[in-house]
Amino acid sequence: LCTSPGLRARIQVLLGQRFVWNERLDLAEKALVEAESLANEAGDGVIAARVLVTTGDLARARGDMKAAERAWRNARTAALAVDDEETLLRVLVRRGELHAQAGDEVTAEADLVRAAEGYRKLELPLREAWALLRAARVGNSEALELARRRFLECDLSAGVAAVARARSIGVNH
Repeated sequence: LCTSPGLRARIQVLLGQRFVWNERLDLAEKALVEAESLANEAGDGVIAARVLVTTGDLARARGDMKAAERAWRNARTAALAVDDEETLLRVLVRRGELHAQAGDEVTAEADLVRAAEGYRKLELPLREAWALLRAARVGNSEALELARRRFLECDLSAGVAAVARARSIGVNH
């Protein structure tokens, strides 16, 4: 039985992420409220920042982009306060996605490539690969093959399939 508030907070954030991805938004919200409470109890600023990232993801899934952007800005501030580079990169990916959605592919690509480089430095090859795939989707001609190589190195067939799908729809042909 896990009794540590910090560990329980991390578990709740992961559950919240999964629930967002699976469009079980009410369950995601409950998990994130619990995660925030536990992170505060544990005094864990890293987890508190990650709760905010996922809260933004939840708001985006609900179609509330203003709330999503606000949560991501707050996540950035919280991550800066505890010097959490990984969470800062997660926010940077989301900022890149916002720029892409707004049609600003140049800024989107710059943010996504910068995030991929940051993940590489942190030795997080899967996060690097997903950021590269996003960069390829907004026009970076070199990112698609590099993403494919990273996915192969990690033996992640879902990532390799995502690259193949991107190629099939004409990303960077």
